[in-house]
Amino acid sequence: MKKAILVITVLCIHLLTSAQVDCSNGRYFTKLFSATTEAAAEVYGSNKNWETNASQDLHITKITPTGDASVARPAILLFHGLNGSVNDVKATCVEYAKRGWVAFAVEYRKDGWASEFIQAGASGDYERQYREWQDGLAAVRFVRENASAYGVLANQIYIGGFSRGAMTATNVGLLKDENSWDWDPAKLMANYGDKKASSPTALKNTSDAVAGVLSFFGRIIYSDIAGYYADVNHVPYAGIHCQDDNVVPVDCSAGVGCGSRAIYTQFKNNGVEAYGFFPATGGHAASTAMLDSSYVFMARMLGCSAPTAIEEKDEVFFSVYPNPVQDILKITVANTTSIELYDVQGKMQMQTKLKFGDNILDVRFLSNGMYFLKVGEQIKRIVKE
Repeated sequence: MKKAILVITVLCIHLLTSAQVDCSNGRYFTKLFSATTEAAAEVYGSNKNWETNASQDLHITKITPTGDASVARPAILLFHGLNGSVNDVKATCVEYAKRGWVAFAVEYRKDGWASEFIQAGASGDYERQYREWQDGLAAVRFVRENASAYGVLANQIYIGGFSRGAMTATNVGLLKDENSWDWDPAKLMANYGDKKASSPTALKNTSDAVAGVLSFFGRIIYSDIAGYYADVNHVPYAGIHCQDDNVVPVDCSAGVGCGSRAIYTQFKNNGVEAYGFFPATGGHAASTAMLDSSYVFMARMLGCSAPTAIEEKDEVFFSVYPNPVQDILKITVANTTSIELYDVQGKMQMQTKLKFGDNILDVRFLSNGMYFLKVGEQIKRIVKE
């Protein structure tokens, strides 16, 4: 078991967000809304589909918290996996919207292999990634251009996804321009156009910068993230990835790219705001605990005081909220484990087992004061009010 890396609990408050994002009542990581509203899909751009040889309209679907009065909210754009559809990420969009985000499910081109490889013997997948990158950038421009109408903060647009969609999100967030595609950027642009090709003319000059990246089982195009570190955007990054994933490597693999843990480690070691959760098992599927960790990580990117008891470890993740607590303590764990609660005198006040996922503890019987919660081998200070 590798040594746990304790996430720094002093949150990085971004200059542009501290005065704008209202995190009160646990907003952005706690469910505050019981219902959401899905808008009709809109066309955010278009580009050539290389299977049909015709132009394809690209759609985006907005999901918002029903009855939300806020008009200054962050947005998160989510991209589905390779063999999926936009419907696959709508459930996650709903979960984010219930926490106060404006969430978008994004369609992108799935047009197979290109007819011309830019490098002899290479897979056309490299070129397909380029086209998906074009689409992802266009989606960001579209949301930013309509930020006011959506009640979205234009400087708080985040991007994420699952598997292939996470790869697209990572490339959108971290790659600076066409020259980042180091095989033959000139030929890529000649074949498929520049980075703005999927946007309509009116939006081509809109910024496509993102405030942070969320990657479930994703990777970047580079097989050596350390070697390319100086060449990528150093935006806040959250990587969530099982170590036994046999579809996308969690670390770097020659000819494939660098997975979420490799990016997380490189960023973290260089002082970039980064979060990670890397369970030992689970394959290529997102668990409840992994999704729960994402809500906390993304809220932290906003500068919110999300649960501080986050341990990043190869096998363990747990979150505790609220803290201080008055009556009900909510604990999320990545696997079944035991807990013990001690007072400042060292006397055990509670002992029980937690199931995988979300758990609720009634602590109304406790006197006000400080306590120590032991979850597995990890200890967290709790304040009862």
